[in-house]
Amino acid sequence: MIIAEFAQSHLGKTSVLREMIRQAAESGATYAKIQTFFAEDLAWDHEFNRLRNLELDWAQHKFFVEECSKSGLVPMTSVYDFKYAEKLWGCGFRNVKIGSAQSTNEELIRKYVAMGFKVTMSTGGRDLKDIPKITPMFA
Repeated sequence: MIIAEFAQSHLGKTSVLREMIRQAAESGATYAKIQTFFAEDLAWDHEFNRLRNLELDWAQHKFFVEECSKSGLVPMTSVYDFKYAEKLWGCGFRNVKIGSAQSTNEELIRKYVAMGFKVTMSTGGRDLKDIPKITPMFA
């Protein structure tokens, strides 16, 4: 399994995102991953304008899912809280990634799993003993 990480490299532009998807598919990736965030949710006031330009709106999220599907890639997004879960589901996402910063947030993980998302977790920077033991929920 290869996850093509796009993060904000698309610069908030669907034309760039489409090309990234195409290249990831041609390179043999399994998943294509963006990050779902909105500048207004972040505490970094000094970064607001820069981050605002990197956001994908909900139409772009849906575009991403559709383009991934056309290219044979599984769309995935990194999530940081639960408040956008219904919107993500409505856009067609079924796979989310919980980053290492949230990997000990058992409530967040359980909510996404309960809603039907396949959850992938990053453990970078964490001791595995700190990761919640909820494996049976993933089966």
